[in-house]
Amino acid sequence: MVAKGSSVVLVVGGGPGSSAWLCDMLAAHGFTSRRASLELAVLWAKTPPPPAAAILDLAALPPDEEDGLVILDRLRAAVDSLPVLVLSALGLADERVRIHRAGATAILTKPVEPTELVLQLHELLAPYSSAPLRCGDLTLDPASGQAQRAGRWLDLTPRECALLELLLRHRGQVVSRKVLLEKVWNYRFDPHSSLVDIHVSRLRRKIDDGFPQPLLHTRHGMGYKLSEIP
Repeated sequence: MVAKGSSVVLVVGGGPGSSAWLCDMLAAHGFTSRRASLELAVLWAKTPPPPAAAILDLAALPPDEEDGLVILDRLRAAVDSLPVLVLSALGLADERVRIHRAGATAILTKPVEPTELVLQLHELLAPYSSAPLRCGDLTLDPASGQAQRAGRWLDLTPRECALLELLLRHRGQVVSRKVLLEKVWNYRFDPHSSLVDIHVSRLRRKIDDGFPQPLLHTRHGMGYKLSEIP
């Protein structure tokens, strides 16, 4: 059984440059990574400390992509509870269905933004982590959706709660409008509207108005950040 409290992520496949980039990026976001070749993937998945999740990079597997799906099937058979995030250059719907059927928990199409990848990892692990999320004197209980700041309860809509949770899980990081649209609204395209800006503005009023220190910051042309530091 995988210890879901672990922050170890197994990185499988990909060339040396790709896997090194993944490991460096994961380290920067507080994860401990463990690199494994295709042949040793199952062994490393069962070696203590057990990984919390695995990333399988199909986009750089030589020479036949099916080899990666075989490894995915073996990982699933060996450790059924291990969440596996697949990175693939294949964006067609039928290919994504095939990868899901092979045992992928989630799929991201390359090229992948670091923020999006880390966000997806947090989502895979979220069911096993119910600890309150915090930023300064702002807290959110992900399980109940209840939020408060400095002891004052905040009246949030379900959409605002989802938006706040996403920003809290990436506290101190700029989250792009693209990621917000995909994760909060499930939009795979930008409708070129003020949808995100309107909801962020409403959320900002609820969590910042009346408090001396603003927490929700706009990075023009980039996105939004929740942080005690502007």
